[in-house]
Amino acid sequence: MKFLIALVLIFGCTNALFAGVPEDGAISIHEISLGYPAYQKVVRFKIDDAYKPEIHETFFRIFVDYPSMRPTRGPRKFKLNDDTLEILVQAYPKYGTDADRILSGGFGAIEIAPENGYRVFTERIGRIDQTKIYGYKSKTGSVIVSDPGSWSVRYAMARGVSDLYQFSCHFSKKMGAPFKSIDESVVRLLSTMIVE
Repeated sequence: MKFLIALVLIFGCTNALFAGVPEDGAISIHEISLGYPAYQKVVRFKIDDAYKPEIHETFFRIFVDYPSMRPTRGPRKFKLNDDTLEILVQAYPKYGTDADRILSGGFGAIEIAPENGYRVFTERIGRIDQTKIYGYKSKTGSVIVSDPGSWSVRYAMARGVSDLYQFSCHFSKKMGAPFKSIDESVVRLLSTMIVE
């Protein structure tokens, strides 16, 4: 009896290790090109089927576990203690990103005092629960992280990467990781998917 239980456990673990890989050993890859050649750089991505990408004409979306950056299924309802990153990737806009405009002062956001090494902005006065925006410049572009207010359980990160593509990333406010670490992990993951 113990032998059968051990066999079932070993077989179950083996299947878990190879989840997402078809029985014939072939790995399915999804390809998508983002951008319109007339006015944007076209960037091609190859995404492993294990990520179960949601692919549309102008963007793709994946869900990953942080900090492992392994594929995961997106929850139907996000919770405060969730460690899932929801990443949506689009072509780089012709006239720059919202992050570029906010950090340059051209978006109507009002800069308030710096906090933990980030520039902090808020919306114009008038709303009860104002969005707080943390911003900084990285080596590859402007980054903003929005906190919509006390009612929200998630932050929203937005940024462009080297004028190639932009992404938004939503994650739990209780994750506890520095914004810069999350940003660097997402950029690193997406760079492995770009086809030169």
